[in-house]
Amino acid sequence: MKVLVINSYYYPNIIGGAERSTQLIAEGMKRAGHDVMVFCLKHAKDEEVNGVKIYRANPGKFNVDIRINDKGNFFQKLKNKLVETNNKTIYKELIKVIDEFKPDVAHLNNLYGLSPIVWKALKEKGVKEVQTVRDYWFFDGFSYKSKNFLFKMYHKHYFKKYSKFVDIVTAPSLATLDVAKKSNLFKNAKFHFVNNGIEFDLNKTFELINKKKNQNINEYTYLFAGTLVEKKGILNLIEAFNLLKDNKYKLKICGDGPLKDKVIEATSKNSNITYLGKINKEQLYKEYESSNIVVVPSLWVEPFGMVVIEAMINGCVVIGTNYGGIHEIISNIKGGLEVDPNNINELSNALKAVADTNVINDLLTKIEKSIDCYQIDNTIKKYLELYK
Repeated sequence: MKVLVINSYYYPNIIGGAERSTQLIAEGMKRAGHDVMVFCLKHAKDEEVNGVKIYRANPGKFNVDIRINDKGNFFQKLKNKLVETNNKTIYKELIKVIDEFKPDVAHLNNLYGLSPIVWKALKEKGVKEVQTVRDYWFFDGFSYKSKNFLFKMYHKHYFKKYSKFVDIVTAPSLATLDVAKKSNLFKNAKFHFVNNGIEFDLNKTFELINKKKNQNINEYTYLFAGTLVEKKGILNLIEAFNLLKDNKYKLKICGDGPLKDKVIEATSKNSNITYLGKINKEQLYKEYESSNIVVVPSLWVEPFGMVVIEAMINGCVVIGTNYGGIHEIISNIKGGLEVDPNNINELSNALKAVADTNVINDLLTKIEKSIDCYQIDNTIKKYLELYK
């Protein structure tokens, strides 16, 4: 089968979880014996990564810097939005790729800069379309901090116009899938829940879990890994952690973002808080291995929650938000505690409650029993059924 995977960005341009998940899907399909090509925006020179062919399209008049960094004045942003929702340059490039590659199915993900016009191009060429909804941009239209009414109306017009061409819509959480179902988009599509998967060695996970079960814990180390923005709940976590008046509790924070200075300020006031800065995946996995508990206190409805899976496969229990994708993972695996992240006392009590050897060992046992369902090969099998 020939599979065309479409996403705004692709390795090495990793903006967030969507890019990582897209790469896992593309490489997983390749391992399964299928011919795979990725269509994305032009941000690097690689034409092949791990056996996957990559076509990096010229974004035309679309300004990537404005999209990623929120640069530019109102008129520059307006011009960018007009291109982002109806990019004729991308349309022509995609038609060329379809004619040359001749895909049986297209698996679409984020479309920032590519625009929903790609749905029209695929329909015209008779290619089956599977669209995975990885965030809420399709529905609210806010690409920039300035939530302009004109931007939103223009966005909704073109997404509604072209989304009728999509055959199947998937989402990595039931919460996100429900938003898609209730929207005015994808009128002719069938909807399916397909959780994200991750590539990991199950035997290594078991080894890490058994190692942590046998630890003699004198200090409990909590880890926060994510973008330092308000919606990720980092300030609430710091406030809740500060209520723990005991040196046996340690909090490590890694990531970057607008709240970096406030995080650094928190470390100056509490010696039990350490800021590690922005770290790579290899360093992050080492931090998981040296931590007991990962805290994911997102204030918004996360479409999935990849950090929860990463934490669990590295032998960490999780304290997470009691709604959205985070809630769904924790309730499925039973490997953590759920809290209302807006309730500081509840969050602080959860931090203290999970800092117990018996509690941690019980949660690790539950992770050990169920975590295999998030292996990427299981996710690939589900998608292949939808491709048929």
